[in-house]
This record gives sequence, C-alpha cells and structure tokens, in this order.
Amino acid sequence: MGAMDPNVTAVPSPSRSGALGAEVSERITLLRFLLIVGVVFIYTYDVEIKVAGEVLGVSRPDGLAAFTRDLISQVIARTAVPLFYLLAGYLFFRNFEWSASRYATKLKSRLHALLIPFVCWSGFNLVFLAVAQNVALTKSYFSGVNNPVLEYSFYNYVNQLLVSRVSLSPTNFGSSGI
Repeated sequence: MGAMDPNVTAVPSPSRSGALGAEVSERITLLRFLLIVGVVFIYTYDVEIKVAGEVLGVSRPDGLAAFTRDLISQVIARTAVPLFYLLAGYLFFRNFEWSASRYATKLKSRLHALLIPFVCWSGFNLVFLAVAQNVALTKSYFSGVNNPVLEYSFYNYVNQLLVSRVSLSPTNFGSSGI
C-alpha cells in the first residue's frame, strides 16, 4: 500500500517559492509558440502577394483549399488570443494568496511592467508617424485616408494611445472624420 507504482508519473507541482518547474516551463514555452503561430495565421488569412502588378498564387481559393484555409485561420487559430489571456491569468494568480493589499501590490507591479511601456511605445509610434507624414520623402507612404497625426484632437491622441492599436499602416492609423 505504501509503495509507489513505478509506472505512475508524478504531476509536477509549482514550488512555493513561485518558480515554475523545468517541465512546466517547457510546456508553457511550447504552448506560447503554438499560440504565436496561431496569431500569425489570423493576420495572414487573406494576404495577396503582388509582383509587378500580378498576384502570385491563388488569391481566392475555392473548395477544399478555402475550407482548409478558413478552418485553420478563422476557427482553430482564433483560439490563440483567448488562450494567451488564460495563460496570463494563470501565471498572474499562480501561488497567489488572496488579500486586498497583495492584490493591489500585484496590480501595481503589472501597471509598471505593462502599461507604462505600452504608453511609451505608442507615443513613440505617434511621433514617428507625425514625422513620416511631414517629410517629403516618406509622406506618400504614411498619408493614407485618415487625419494626419498633427491634426488630431486631444480625444484622438488619447484614443490612439490607450484604446486603438497603434499601427504604422496608413490605412489602420487614426480615425477619419473625428
């Protein structure tokens, strides 16, 4: 009764110190890799490669090819982002013993680790885009159909820094008509 079965593998448990075991860390790394590939599939779903005005490959597949592309990029890969959030939540609350002060301390540490770099990077992108929209050599690449960054209202800046994703693409950046 007291002897352990040699065929049963013990499930690694997280240490009380907060460090992940080597096996758990490897599993999370593999999962992150698969999720990153999923995000790439989402963003490359309907990409056409044009060379000299001609589209390379099949731009609009049909039949089995369309079904397979939709299944991988629009069904399976769409689980990547929610799984990233699930993984982040697991790692955030792993070994967490609840108290209001510990929760506040943990949120404050994440604020410094995530929000401040996010706002700084978004601000850098806004400055880069403003310069690129006003330099003659690059203006045509960054003008697009949206308002130029220098014509933004305060609302537009806050929206771009905190709400919308900041993109250097002229068709994704800014909001026209505001």
